[in-house]
Amino acid sequence: MSQKTIETDANPLNVVTAKSPRLQRKSYSYLEASLRRFMGSRLNVASLALFVLIAIITALAPLISGTLLNTSPEYFSAANSIAYAPPGNSETLRDGSTIIHWLGTDDLGRDTLARLVHAGGASISIGLLVTLIIILIGVPVGLLSGFLGGWVDDLANAVIQIINNIPSLYLFLVLAGIFRPNLIFLSLIFGLLSWTPTARQVRGLTLSLRSRDFTLAAIVMGAGYMRLMLVHLLPNIVSILLVLIGTDIAGAMLGEAALSYLGFGIRDPDISWGKMLSSSSQYLTYRGNHNPFLIIGPGVMIFLTVLSVYLIADGLRDAFDPTLKQ
Repeated sequence: MSQKTIETDANPLNVVTAKSPRLQRKSYSYLEASLRRFMGSRLNVASLALFVLIAIITALAPLISGTLLNTSPEYFSAANSIAYAPPGNSETLRDGSTIIHWLGTDDLGRDTLARLVHAGGASISIGLLVTLIIILIGVPVGLLSGFLGGWVDDLANAVIQIINNIPSLYLFLVLAGIFRPNLIFLSLIFGLLSWTPTARQVRGLTLSLRSRDFTLAAIVMGAGYMRLMLVHLLPNIVSILLVLIGTDIAGAMLGEAALSYLGFGIRDPDISWGKMLSSSSQYLTYRGNHNPFLIIGPGVMIFLTVLSVYLIADGLRDAFDPTLKQ
């Protein structure tokens, strides 16, 4: 039998070996696989693109208002400004230049579009800062109380009960009357009063995970408390934590809008979408008001931003769920 025949009959059943291209599949890390699952959904990509677009517009607000709109959010001319101008109205300044108010003007003749792009920075910043405070407090408290138990758990639950029994709205009203609310002040108060639900969720998940086989195996192998919590427990609650983060961002933005609507939010010269709603709602019945975007503009921006945050958080929850196959 020739050498060629031997090579041909060496694998008569055509069994696929380990070197076969059909079995050469690229392996991804947990993070890479999760991000691939997230980007594989068109809804997730669209939501992320919408949020990034809104964030970029608000970040470039000074450039947009100064270069494209030829005005500023606080500019008004006592001689030439037109109050409640309808969308598309133009205004000629003393130097001969022209301003086109694409979304009309408010009661002082200020450009609505310029104020709208500037207001998003404060609203999004409050949502992110509040969420950061909640994560920095709620996650460590929940992990420690759920994993250690005993007096640590009792102390954490006592603090949570005390904070939950504080009437937040009345506290805000009192603090707004004593101090001058600004972005940092509102974020700090919101965060310090809103971390308890996250701590409870993390505590409950930690209680269910600390008795699992992989946790007990890590303890037997000599893993310390910090490694157990950060390496073995925290990655398994990331999927739920991402949903909480999205809820916290949206809740902080809606809370700021509600507080500003009541007149206890940030003060001039700061501006947010909630403050725009607050200052415009009283002019809905004004007969000379021909600019519906005073209400539609900030309302639509709050809706789109909150919706995109919720959809992103939900998509990340599914993508980072360790129970799903890569």
